[in-house]
Amino acid sequence: MNSKTRWLLLSLGGGATLYAIAVLIFVAASPDLHLRCLISSKHSKGDSVPIYTLDNLESEIPVIQSGDQVQQLGNQKVQSFLDVMRGVSAIHGADIPPGGLLDEGESPGDQSSDLLPWLVEEQNGSRWVKVLFSKKGTGQTQTTWLKVKTVTFWQLAMSLFWFLLELAILTVSAMAFWYRPFDRTVRLFFVMCFLTMGAFIGGYDWWLLSRSPLFSAPFALCAIFLPAATLHFFLVYPRPGSSLQQAPRTVLTLLYFIPIVASLAILTYFGWASWYLRSVTSVELQHVSIAVLRWLSFGIRVYMGIAALYFGLTVGTLILRFVTTDNPVERNQMRWILWAGLFACLPICYALYLAQFDRAAFISGKARIPMFLASLSFLLAYAVGIVRYKLILVDQIISKGISYYAATLGTLFVFSGLIASLSLVGQFYDFKLSLFQMVAIGFISVISIILLMSFRDVIQQAIDQRFFREKYQLDRALQRMNRAVGHLIQTETLSSMMLSSCRDVLLVDRAAFYSRDENGATFQLVAAEGVNRDELPLHFPADPVLLEELNSGVTLQRNAKEQKEEMTPVQGVLHLLGAKLIHQLPSGDTTSVIVLGEKSDSHSFTAEDLTFLNALGQITTVALQSTTAHQNLSQMSDELTLKNEKISDLHRQITLLQTELSIQQEGNITENTTTKTETADNFQRDLIRGNSPTMQSVLDTVRKVAASESTVMIRGESGTGKELLARVIHQNSSRRDRPMVTVNCASLAPSLLESELFGHTKGAFTGAHKDKQGRFEAANGGTLFLDEIGDVSVETQIKLLRVLQERCFEPVGGTRTVNVDVRLITATNRNLEQLIEEGKFREDFFYRLNVIGVELPPLRERREDMMELAIAFLKKSAHKNSKQITHIAGDAFSALEQHHWPGNVRELENAIERAVVLTENNAITLDDLPAELRQKNKTTPKTTVLSVPLSLQKTNTKPLQQPPLQNQFAERESSKIDPNRLDERTLLKEALQQSSGNKAQAARLLGMPRSTYYSKLKKHGISGSGK
Repeated sequence: MNSKTRWLLLSLGGGATLYAIAVLIFVAASPDLHLRCLISSKHSKGDSVPIYTLDNLESEIPVIQSGDQVQQLGNQKVQSFLDVMRGVSAIHGADIPPGGLLDEGESPGDQSSDLLPWLVEEQNGSRWVKVLFSKKGTGQTQTTWLKVKTVTFWQLAMSLFWFLLELAILTVSAMAFWYRPFDRTVRLFFVMCFLTMGAFIGGYDWWLLSRSPLFSAPFALCAIFLPAATLHFFLVYPRPGSSLQQAPRTVLTLLYFIPIVASLAILTYFGWASWYLRSVTSVELQHVSIAVLRWLSFGIRVYMGIAALYFGLTVGTLILRFVTTDNPVERNQMRWILWAGLFACLPICYALYLAQFDRAAFISGKARIPMFLASLSFLLAYAVGIVRYKLILVDQIISKGISYYAATLGTLFVFSGLIASLSLVGQFYDFKLSLFQMVAIGFISVISIILLMSFRDVIQQAIDQRFFREKYQLDRALQRMNRAVGHLIQTETLSSMMLSSCRDVLLVDRAAFYSRDENGATFQLVAAEGVNRDELPLHFPADPVLLEELNSGVTLQRNAKEQKEEMTPVQGVLHLLGAKLIHQLPSGDTTSVIVLGEKSDSHSFTAEDLTFLNALGQITTVALQSTTAHQNLSQMSDELTLKNEKISDLHRQITLLQTELSIQQEGNITENTTTKTETADNFQRDLIRGNSPTMQSVLDTVRKVAASESTVMIRGESGTGKELLARVIHQNSSRRDRPMVTVNCASLAPSLLESELFGHTKGAFTGAHKDKQGRFEAANGGTLFLDEIGDVSVETQIKLLRVLQERCFEPVGGTRTVNVDVRLITATNRNLEQLIEEGKFREDFFYRLNVIGVELPPLRERREDMMELAIAFLKKSAHKNSKQITHIAGDAFSALEQHHWPGNVRELENAIERAVVLTENNAITLDDLPAELRQKNKTTPKTTVLSVPLSLQKTNTKPLQQPPLQNQFAERESSKIDPNRLDERTLLKEALQQSSGNKAQAARLLGMPRSTYYSKLKKHGISGSGK
């Protein structure tokens, strides 16, 4: 959710609260004659409106009764409902006309109505309004006086009580929405609460609001949208239903289409009514108003029926949610709300019955109590769910700070009420006081107020001690960090001090510090307190959504209620770390975050806690930047020395390679470049080049499986040498003296592939003029290599599966069974698992082929072999083109190193061959390489990077001899077993001691990058002296 939507909803919630307060004030101050009329009645005569009286109506004789027809109200002739509203509005705040002030003890009934104006006032302030009406039955026109009154105390008290209860729930939902705007359930609950506020506070006194479109319109809009919003909330609470997940737009359209249409219609009516109430009445306009009111009355009754349908669907959804939910907390929340819904069914049905079939009773207020009970049942259910069962995760919202302010305001209200009550004491006595008595009472009141204020201060002090007794630790924590700034200590030590301060002040069970470089893809663990480092992830991904939330300045808190499969990326990171909060420190060159666990009291983090984290983060950032700058300065000399020595080493390695290449071309110009390379155990590698750990692992697997008869599947990207590897397997197997037959399955149509594999008999199909032997039969006793096996049709897969299982087949069009003894090797560059899911590759066939799987790595993952492969292809191409090429220039080799090689080894071979053909010198330069390699090299330094130089001796492709320590460490790093921590520590210390404490030289002895060597020293806690 964006910030604009968030502020819009909060503004609507605040507007609903202000509207409710304004309604209460408006109702309390509004005049009420305690008579009512229908919006549209079939008993209306056109020049009068039938009315219904309330029990507390006060009338002079003759007394007006229900069913009588009002012809004139005050100075307003009555022909429709709107005229009644106009007449009541005229009474509010009207000045008494001349002759309207009555004498002491005189009432308006004592004089002739013709002698008095339409509004009179008694000496005690009571006002009376003249009403002209015709009696029911007789039709006799009479004049009477109605006393202008206000709403009753209990009516106003009931509205005020409901308002305060709803205001508390709305406040809690607003705070929940403020802290968790991404939570759709909380958002909908907040919307439902402020719609309820506007709908019910206006619905209790809708008659009094009807005379003002400004007050009626918000009430009508809230009442229209409330049923749909309530149903929407229970469709997503406690988690979205299947229908809403599968077709969200359709469901939302069905939910809100009718309310939107109804709201447009009601707004049109209020706009017209506002104009009508200010206009001069004419006969034509009266006819129009009667027609409009008739349609309005019909529309209200229809929509009330639709609202009843929404309510029924809501109760049904509640029952379904209660039955299907497995979470005990959610089940308890749903139980209370379900009971409220079931209880509300009876009063709501009664109110709907009155609205449809007894409208006189409805407008007389008979539905007020039932609707009050129905809404009160839901409010109490929400209150119990919030307080007892943590509805909308209220424990994460009602923080210590909020509790403190609530206790403080509660104390203030109580004592303010006590003080105010002292001023009202005199109102209960109907006698006059002497001056002495007034002074005595005033003195006693002052003493009482002083005592009350002193007692309030004592209670306030107790509240302060209860909520802030641990804040004395804040100063100590900040002083500790200030001292750290003045000392250039290590990052880990500084981070541990900061985390220890967090634990002391915030009382959390664990704290961790993660850091990420500006362009890093992961956050790395730097320090941890209160938990073993092994129990925390050493790193976690820097998800873009997470970074966006952190950069917006939001502190991320965990939503414990959310299910794992429904988690957002941010909540997923919090779950992975076992954290309750992630707080970002002020940005520098790195992005650093503090990860905090649960507080000891299980409360949520407060605004004061976040303020403390911000202050601590400012100091920590300064200290970290100072420490980083010091470490960078101390390492610059080592880096410069390392670079100079590295350049010298590279120069020597290139010179050696150029000399050896020259010797090879002069002495072995006629040598076949496909000479087989044998290891000590006579394992024939043929043209498979490379001694990187990944290739050594592949070749080790090939050596083991070559002697077996198992089916082998070779997988890898295009151009990695899958067919060459298959030949190595064949050449080292017991079938080496038998043929190896190769079939490219992708180059043949399915019908031709079947004939190619199994052969066919004469006349088997058009064009089959003679018998043809298949590839399986041709490879009998040897090896059959099926390349691009992933492109074979499902029908052919079935027949191949039979051959693998039974080692026999029938040629196409034949009936003779041919038995074969063939070892099958397959290769593919496709994702067979995905093809299986798509139904394009049989799963049983896959498992038959994948008895032994060999994965050939792409060239970009074995860059250590780049030099050896480049020299081998150079020798081959130079011999083929009869050229004397002695070496590859440094900038050219740099371009080869930096290229991504999507075409792998085949692309490298083609690039070298192209360069050999195009060069006119004895060396391959950057200009001889393809354009795509040259473009990438223009912005990078032209240096040759070699991890280990490779010898070019005639029959040996082993690396040049490494120093003893480097050999030891290389063996450990390439081992598939995790290295023993003590042995690695010993190697690191021995290298540091042999280099007399020079870390750069020690890193070279071990054949590893300097940064890697530094990180391993930190990992084992080895100082610069090797201790």
